[in-house]
Amino acid sequence: MISRNKFFFIGGDFIESQYLWIIPFIGGYCKKNKIKNIIFENSLSIKIKKNKNISDVLKNFNSTVFKYDLIFFLYLIILFLSKLLFYIKLFFLDNSFFKYNKDSLDYQLMHSYWDTYVRMQKNYFKFNFTSRLKSILFIHLAFTKAFYLNKKKINAMLVGHTVYSRRALISYLKTKGVKIISQANFSFQLHLGLNETRWDFLPKKNLDKLLSNISDDEVEIYWLKRLKGKGNYEDANISAKLKFKNTTQSKLNVLMLHIFRDSPYNFLDKDRIFCDYYEWVIKTLKIINKSTEEWLIRPHPNSSRWGENSIDILNQIIKSTIVKLPKNIKIENNAISMQELYSKTKRIVTYSGTSNIEIACFGIKPIIISETILSYYNENFVLKPKNYEEYKNFLLSDFKSEKFKLKNDKIKFIKKLLYLRENTFSFRQDLNAVYVYRGDNQKIYDKDFRQTEESYHNFSEFLNELGERFSPELTHTISKKFVKYL
Repeated sequence: MISRNKFFFIGGDFIESQYLWIIPFIGGYCKKNKIKNIIFENSLSIKIKKNKNISDVLKNFNSTVFKYDLIFFLYLIILFLSKLLFYIKLFFLDNSFFKYNKDSLDYQLMHSYWDTYVRMQKNYFKFNFTSRLKSILFIHLAFTKAFYLNKKKINAMLVGHTVYSRRALISYLKTKGVKIISQANFSFQLHLGLNETRWDFLPKKNLDKLLSNISDDEVEIYWLKRLKGKGNYEDANISAKLKFKNTTQSKLNVLMLHIFRDSPYNFLDKDRIFCDYYEWVIKTLKIINKSTEEWLIRPHPNSSRWGENSIDILNQIIKSTIVKLPKNIKIENNAISMQELYSKTKRIVTYSGTSNIEIACFGIKPIIISETILSYYNENFVLKPKNYEEYKNFLLSDFKSEKFKLKNDKIKFIKKLLYLRENTFSFRQDLNAVYVYRGDNQKIYDKDFRQTEESYHNFSEFLNELGERFSPELTHTISKKFVKYL
C-alpha cells in the first residue's frame, strides 16, 4: 500500500503573484515531512516556471498537474447516484438549514452549496432553478475531487480559501485525516482535525507571548497612523481617508455591512443566530424599523473593488423586507471617515467585520453575530447574542447601559490585539505585496506581481523555514519581525 506521505496537493485558488511565496513555503513543509511529490491543480504560468527561486525549489520534487482521467469520471457518476437523494434535498434548501446536524459532513456540504448558490444569485429572494442546479454540480465536482485525491493517498493540501465549493472538498478530506493548510491575508493556517480556524485565531499561548513582547508606545504610534489612513489594513485606510460630511449632530447607531457576495463561511460559527449576511440584514431591519433612535446603514468601503454594488443589493433587501426605510434609518454611503463615524457612534452592529475591533478601541462593545478575534480571545469584549430575543434587546435597549462600555484597561489591551492582527499575523509587508480584489484591473495585478517578485528574493529562505516549522505547535505563520518570540 502506498504511504500517505507521498503527495502534496496545491489547489488552484491563487493569482500568479501568490505562487512566488506559496511554493517556497510548501517546499519547506514537504522537505520536513519527507514528501517528494507535488500535484498542482492548475498548470503554472511560464512566468512562474522561469523564476529562478521557484525552479530551485521545484527541482527537489516530482511535480505534476492534476488530470481528469477515466477513473475520475467513473467516480463522478457513481458518487452522484449515491448522493442523489441528498442533492435533491439540497436543491430545495432554504436558509434554516444551519440550525441542524452541526457535526455532520452533510452540514458542511449544505454550507458549501448555499454559499455557492448565494454567490451566483442576482436576487436572494427569488428561487433560481439554474443557479441551484449549477451549485449542486460545482459542489459535487469538488466532492468527487476530494474522493479521488483521497484514493491517491495524498497526505496534505493547500487551498487559497475555505469557502464556496472548496468547503465540500476540504471537509471530506478532513474526515480522512488529510492535513489541510489554508491561505488568507498573506498567511498560512493549519487545520487541526475537523476543527475550524481563521487566519487571526492564533493559539492563545502564542497570542500571549506576542502580546507580552509589544510595547504600549509602539501600539499607540500605530493606532495614530491608522487613524490617518496609514495603517496596514487596506479597507481601514480607504475609510480613514474619506472626506467628512456632517450629516447629523446626534449620536448614532450604526449597522456595518459586509460584501454580500463575499462568503461568511470562512469560519463556521455553529452558535451564530443567523445563516448569512442576507438573513442578518433582513432580521436587523425588521427590528430597527421599530426603533425610536437614529440609525445609519454603512456599506462596506471597498465593495466596488469587489465588483459589487452594495446599495443596489441593500435596496433589494429593503424593498422585500420593510418596503421603504423609515425616517430614522439612513444609508450612509461612505461619506464619513472612520474616525468621524466612530466618534459619533453609540452602538455598532456587525456580522463579524473589522469594525468590531475598531469600535472597541473607541471604548464601545460591538454587537456581533459570528465569532471574531475579540470574542475568541475574551467573550466579555463583545456582545454576541445567544438568540433572537437577546439580539433584539441589544439593538433596542438604552445605549447608556454599562453593557455597551469598555474600561480603559480593556481598550488598551484591545489596541494591542489590533496591532498584532495587522502587523504580526500577516507577512504582506515583508513581501511589499499589493492588496488585490475581485474587481481590480490588470494594472493592479501587474503591480502586485512586480512588487512581490522584487521583494521576495530576500524573503524566500524565511518562507522555506516557516514551512519546515509548520506543525501543531506553529499552526499560523507570522511576520518575520515577530517570529523570534515564538
